[in-house]
Amino acid sequence: MKRRGSSGHLFERLLWAARLMIIVPVVACVAMALCAIYMGLVDLYGSWHQLSTARSAVRGKALAGIVGALDAFLVASVLIVAAFGLYELFVGKIEAAERSEVAPRLLKIESLEDLKQKVAKLLVVILAVEFFKQAVNLSYASALELLYLAGAILLVSLALYIIGRRG
Repeated sequence: MKRRGSSGHLFERLLWAARLMIIVPVVACVAMALCAIYMGLVDLYGSWHQLSTARSAVRGKALAGIVGALDAFLVASVLIVAAFGLYELFVGKIEAAERSEVAPRLLKIESLEDLKQKVAKLLVVILAVEFFKQAVNLSYASALELLYLAGAILLVSLALYIIGRRG
């Protein structure tokens, strides 16, 4: 076995320690998740206020606010999953999660590919919710436009079905 000089060991230690830089994006993901949750709560409060007026003209806006809140909560979940995955892949195991019953479902990330797949599935769901939010706010002038909407809903449903079958 070939011995390396002290500069080689120093470089390897520095390179290994560089993985700890990933803590910065982990903290940023958690902070942005908190912001997304706050935005979702603001949307829910606004929707609750609009629904309490009980006017049919405002109900569409209230529904859009509820869907917007769901969208914000899903974005928060993507950010949290990304934070967990990055931390576990680059820094180390989360000891507090070892005793949790939820951890096996959330932290089943063994590679960057696993993390990308989890995030991609959540992003498809977010896109479906965003599509629904846009569809609620549209006005349809003809039967052909409603047919286009039905086709788009079918495509989004198919995408969700395919993503769900892949695990």
